Amino acid sequence: MVRLGEAHARMRFSQTVDVEDVEEANRLIREALKESATDLITGLIDLDLLQTGQGLHQRKLMEDWKREILKLLDAAQAQTARGVRWPVLLELLANQSSIPIDPAEFSDVL
Repeated sequence: MVRLGEAHARMRFSQTVDVEDVEEANRLIREALKESATDLITGLIDLDLLQTGQGLHQRKLMEDWKREILKLLDAAQAQTARGVRWPVLLELLANQSSIPIDPAEFSDVL
């Protein structure tokens, strides 16, 4: 914030940092945080996006998918002693889901 305030003062060709410079630095920091940490799905600021690259909503969705995949695997194993192929599992999950499932996200969950 200090550097932003000083830079704003220099832009005004001032030798001193005034209150308006600090207020502008604070505004810039708030806007940058809002821009980089806003979850596109929920529209809320989620600092997990900055720390992990994945928002809380997305992480909960992945956990739900994981739980459902485990249920599907348990049900399939009860019917046959063999495992389930990846495309079949994706299709089973997509059939019971109300939202579209991206194969890349499905792969991440696995």
